[in-house]
Amino acid sequence: MCSPVDMRDEISSQGLTQFAQNYAQKGIVRLKEIFTPGTLQVPKTESALKELESIHKVLDLYVWLSFRLEDSFPDRELAASQKAICGLLIEEFLERFGWQKQPKTRKLPSRVNSGFLLSKETRQHV
Repeated sequence: MCSPVDMRDEISSQGLTQFAQNYAQKGIVRLKEIFTPGTLQVPKTESALKELESIHKVLDLYVWLSFRLEDSFPDRELAASQKAICGLLIEEFLERFGWQKQPKTRKLPSRVNSGFLLSKETRQHV
């Protein structure tokens, strides 16, 4: 399985290192020792966006580890909520700068003739 942390990403690698150090020293990793909740905001620049994406990766890693080492990573709910906030802030940035989400539309595959979805009688009247 691929690691969610790109070691070339300084913030992500620092987060992973901090998790490992705390785990090795204390056997427990408290999120508040590494991350301060309530400090996230909509990025104003692309570099701030990349930083927020890195924070999202670190929070995702914490959640992932909390499922495997529940007693050692006890702040899963906090990490998950902060990760969700990161996602919303990233979306807000993208919407402000023209990367709007496209609504998902369901289309029938092109090879399906929609007339076959109707009964014979209905097709004759259409």
